[in-house]
This record gives sequence, structure tokens and C-alpha cells, in this order.
Amino acid sequence: MASSKSFADADQERTSYFQLNKESPISDNKLRKLVTDTVLNARSSFSQSIISQSIIRAVLLLHPEHEKFWEITKEVSKPKVLDADEFATTVKKLDGFKAGYDTILFFEDPNPIQEPEHAFSIDSEEYPQQSENASTIQHYVLCTDLQAELQAEGFGCDLQHYDPSSSVVWQRALKEWGIPLTWTLEGQLVFGVKAGEPGEK
Repeated sequence: MASSKSFADADQERTSYFQLNKESPISDNKLRKLVTDTVLNARSSFSQSIISQSIIRAVLLLHPEHEKFWEITKEVSKPKVLDADEFATTVKKLDGFKAGYDTILFFEDPNPIQEPEHAFSIDSEEYPQQSENASTIQHYVLCTDLQAELQAEGFGCDLQHYDPSSSVVWQRALKEWGIPLTWTLEGQLVFGVKAGEPGEK
């Protein structure tokens, strides 16, 4: 991994850049490897060491696919925003995300927790809550680690949790990119070369 910072340092230095452009300081092959390696290292710890695969998934949308995602988001936002001025503000915000280089979509995959939940009936009532807590922690750790790695390579990042239409964006994303129907959209990390100063933390 590119960054040698501790998690505490990475968390402290995590910064949002709202102005990004469509440039990259590294090749797409290196970018894919960076994302893959970071995701594989973001594991949840359970008291019962029975889950071997991540329950947080990441989908890297490159170039036209990145732009398509934010166009879809804009399209499904319009029926939910009745005021013209409000929609214009929404469009400006979404176009800002689209102006970035790429987007990473974060999903929760429930399948890894199904077998343990049934296998350990004595703990089955507590297991869903344990899983939810672990998923939240893993999502936070993964986002922090990815931002640290991308920032170390010269990217600016902007983490979003954008789904304004009651999961319509999520459902469109599943269909558009052939993502398993059981996965739930949790957030988006937009990144690109910095085109402005960072936002306030």
C-alpha cells in the first residue's frame, strides 16, 4: 500500500475536496490495484472468527461509467425536487461530483452473514446487531484507508452518502452494472486531482 500512516493519522488527516478534475497522477492499472489491495485489507473482527470474506464491497467506476452514475443520480433526483431553484442547486452539486476522475461505490453484501447466523443458534439473536456494528466499522475503516491511499498518490477525495430517491439510485446501479441484487448501496467516494482548497472538516 502506498501510505505508511497509522489509521489514527489517516483518520485525523482525512479531508474532503469538493473541487476535483478529470486527471490522475497514476495509471488506471495502479489505481485498480490500490483499490483492490485496500479493500482486501479492510476486514471485520468478530468474536467468533467465522467470516473470511468482507461484507463491505467496493465497485470502481472508471471514466464514462463514473459519469454515467452521476447522470443517473441527476435523472432520478428530478421527480423528488419540485422547486426549480432547489433542483438547480442539486444539479450543480452532482455535476461537481461528475467533474471528478472516478467514483468508488460502497455496498453492503449480506450473504457472508447468513450462514453464521444460522450455524450458531445460541447467538443468533445477537448476531444481526454484531454484524451491523461490524459493517459500520468496516465501512468507516475502508473509506478512511482508501482516502489515505488515494491522497498519498496525489488525489483529492470527497466521500458522499447520496441516494435522494429512497434507494432508486441503488436499484439503478444494481441493474446498470450487473451488481448482485442483495447488495445495498452505502456510499460513494469521488476522487480526482485537486482543483481547489479542501472543505472544512
